[in-house]
Amino acid sequence: MSLSDAELAVVCGSHNGERKHVNAARNILEKIGAHESELYCGASWPALKKEQENHIRAKGEPLSIFHNCSGKHAGMLALCHFRKIASHHYWKFDHPVQESIRSVLADLSGVPAGNFASGTDGCGVPNYALPLSAAARLFAHLADPSGLPEGRRKTIERIRKAMTGFPDMVAGTDRFDTALMKATRGRILSKAGGEGVEAFAIPSLGIGGVVKLL
Repeated sequence: MSLSDAELAVVCGSHNGERKHVNAARNILEKIGAHESELYCGASWPALKKEQENHIRAKGEPLSIFHNCSGKHAGMLALCHFRKIASHHYWKFDHPVQESIRSVLADLSGVPAGNFASGTDGCGVPNYALPLSAAARLFAHLADPSGLPEGRRKTIERIRKAMTGFPDMVAGTDRFDTALMKATRGRILSKAGGEGVEAFAIPSLGIGGVVKLL
């Protein structure tokens, strides 16, 4: 059992909560035998106004699966499944999933994990502050992972292929990241973050960058 490229893209995204995003996140949960109630990201309305209005008219309620980070959380649960580790409290700082995330961030950013300034993201999981130069280095590896060990290189290439191949799943209707990747036909990979952060990778040039609006 593995994730499709569309499902992997929604794991990497911050989506609108459109039907395609919800279906992809639910497919991931179904594949690993998990339930929406296990998502720790918190209940939310779909971000896209049309979807939100339709859901309200149908007398629906906010759901965790609509949260823009439900794909990421489904991905964390999938990692627990693939590694055969308990998913209970997967969002906590000392859980093996979060330790794995810190390890990869440290390896690819060049910043020791012990130097990370940490906090809690809006979706409930640990989040880390990095210098913009280190964050840009992460996206440079996403643009060109050729100098990395084979296993990690193939993983990053798969992630890049998924995001640029399914830009609708990374963000969605009327979103900058989706529009940019579509307009450039995948020549630029783009991913927004919180607090006015926008990151990008240009595979043909092997470069990455991060912009922070003050």
